[in-house]
Amino acid sequence: MENSHEFHEIAEKYIMQNELGMQILEDSITELGYDESRPVTLYEGKILDGRARYLVCKKLGVEPSIDVFEGSEEEASAVVRVLNGYGKEKKFGF
Repeated sequence: MENSHEFHEIAEKYIMQNELGMQILEDSITELGYDESRPVTLYEGKILDGRARYLVCKKLGVEPSIDVFEGSEEEASAVVRVLNGYGKEKKFGF
């Protein structure tokens, strides 16, 4: 994996995958490959969404797809709420 990224402070407000979730994600990526439709999202050069995907990919030596969010801090907070299932739109999984 070429780049190393810190976690954004906004992302740190949300619970990280537990050990079982991380293992399931690792098994899935190992068996099926990385799902390019689920990019790791960066904001201000740090990981806004996809911390678990990023860590598992780093462990496996897989380069994840990257999306860069360029909105405001308020918009970034709203995006993370939705992606973590706390907004109007619910999204689950990895």
